[in-house]
Amino acid sequence: MKARARSVDLARWCGGAWLVAALQGCAAPPPVPLRVGVTTLASPALGAPDGDGFVAPMVRSPDGAMCGWLDLPYAQVDGANPAAQSLDLIAPSSVIGEAGPPVRGLPLVLFVHGGGWQTGEKRGAIERRAPAFCGAGFLLASINYRLAPEWKHPAQVRDTAAAICWLHDHARAFGGDPDALFVMGHSAGAHLAALASVDPRWLGEHERALSLIRGQILIDGSAYDVIDRSDDRPGAVEMMKPVFGDDVDQWADASPVNHVAAGNGIPPALLLVAGRNPDSGNATKKLADALKAAGVRAETAIFPNKTHGSIARELGAPGDPPTLWILDFVAEMSGRPRLNPPPGRVAPKPVDAAPPQAKAETR
Repeated sequence: MKARARSVDLARWCGGAWLVAALQGCAAPPPVPLRVGVTTLASPALGAPDGDGFVAPMVRSPDGAMCGWLDLPYAQVDGANPAAQSLDLIAPSSVIGEAGPPVRGLPLVLFVHGGGWQTGEKRGAIERRAPAFCGAGFLLASINYRLAPEWKHPAQVRDTAAAICWLHDHARAFGGDPDALFVMGHSAGAHLAALASVDPRWLGEHERALSLIRGQILIDGSAYDVIDRSDDRPGAVEMMKPVFGDDVDQWADASPVNHVAAGNGIPPALLLVAGRNPDSGNATKKLADALKAAGVRAETAIFPNKTHGSIARELGAPGDPPTLWILDFVAEMSGRPRLNPPPGRVAPKPVDAAPPQAKAETR
């Protein structure tokens, strides 16, 4: 059976912001196919790929600038809730070509949420982040993954790797460039993004290499060395055990810093640090140093006025410095200049000076 993609204007039916309505579970009437001339999005040319046999509901922003596909299944493990292995994908509406030829070959950023590997979900703040990424001419995906303690490590990184491979395989169906796929994560999500980017085993389970990832964007992670993280503050061990178990060797094996090696095709890294988080500076410097020693490009920027929460919460806000760093990194690494740069942009990049407690490098 051919897969179908269908469209519904959630804002019209729910009376609110397009994606907020979807995230809040606002009821909508049965979706109808969106037709563009003689082309229907029920075609495998766009939306859900041919042969996958699932329906991909397409939502639209009221201003028509963005479209999105929700709850796309990227894997299915026996015993797992299907929602735990699904993703949302938001794109500029130019990919469907209503106002002209459809745009293709856009960079694609996959976001991995935080929450201590035990909480969180893909729709935490995507409605705030999507306008910045889509406005720059990029696609933004956000994934769910199986959570601890029900699912212990390595379930989380396995899901991250499976989502990366799924997006790579289907990028062109949504207007994306499979050779410009970036993985980005915050907190525990930064750990998972890093582990999937440096340890070749996880993509290797899908017979893929680390070179599949064009760049890794790690936001305020503190568990790049899980054992060091457990020594950083009281209560850390209790947080780690439900995820990684009691075996210290497993903790070491789950640490991205222990898998950095030259010649593995590890992608370039952008590492962002919230200066008001006492846990992430040293961990970030340790990983950045290991990457550089292996010949991998690794850039670090520290933002003293950001907390661990605000650096994620404000991601995508107009003029937000970490967001600008990320957008420029994606543009540079993909070779595709971003659209609509903010007015008044000056060089060098708007990054605050590194605080004394964490002397990570800045450009």
